[in-house]
Amino acid sequence: MTIDRPVRVGALTLATAIVLAACGGGASSAPSSAPSTAPGATAGASTGATAPEPPTAELVLQGAGATFPNPLYQVWFEAFNYKYNNI
Repeated sequence: MTIDRPVRVGALTLATAIVLAACGGGASSAPSSAPSTAPGATAGASTGATAPEPPTAELVLQGAGATFPNPLYQVWFEAFNYKYNNI
């Protein structure tokens, strides 16, 4: 079985695009500051100390779901429906 050069180049281009799309983007978070309570302080102690506040962080997630391979899926669906139009 031989594979034409344009097909190989197309497959390599598609594989590269998939890898780059998978590696791009991500989640980012801002570091939160440490609580300002003294070590060993407990909530309700007679020294007037209060419970430390829970840490906070900002998290941004970006994603597009399956929009990247959608054109390829559409071609596959059309080819399948053309071949098996009774399904």
